[in-house]
Amino acid sequence: MTSPDRPDALLERHRSLVDTVARRRFPAHASDPDLLQCGMIGLWKATEKWDGQRPFIPFAKACIHNAMVDHLRAQAPPETGFDDTLPSPPPPPDHSAEDRILSRRIAAAWPPGPERAALLSIASGTPKRRLACEMGLSGAQLTRLLKRAWKKVKQEAGDPP
Repeated sequence: MTSPDRPDALLERHRSLVDTVARRRFPAHASDPDLLQCGMIGLWKATEKWDGQRPFIPFAKACIHNAMVDHLRAQAPPETGFDDTLPSPPPPPDHSAEDRILSRRIAAAWPPGPERAALLSIASGTPKRRLACEMGLSGAQLTRLLKRAWKKVKQEAGDPP
């Protein structure tokens, strides 16, 4: 008998999430077998990374979505790109001196750990959704972590909170 929280049991129980995410987020591509396979890979990664401390379904949906977006972006012609209907931030201007100052402020406020890694990733332009999936957090958990971390960075710099 298998535990309901084992990766293989989670995969079997929640495989319908792949179709749900495909239909809701990518209706024009929902029947593409390659997209669905990438969604299954995203679900498999979610079952491997899930620690059992937070709800599985929102975490899995984010991982499935990210895997599908990666597939569609790879399939899009390079000159057009893929619009995944989420607003993407404009590329940051090249302010290497400002980036070094920000990195030093973050390093001064936080020793190596998840807060520091999250701040540095966000400062370098990593999308929050992708970062949350990579860190194994929900979007709300990542937002709370970032708020707490930025508050400390501001305090260390002497800025008002």
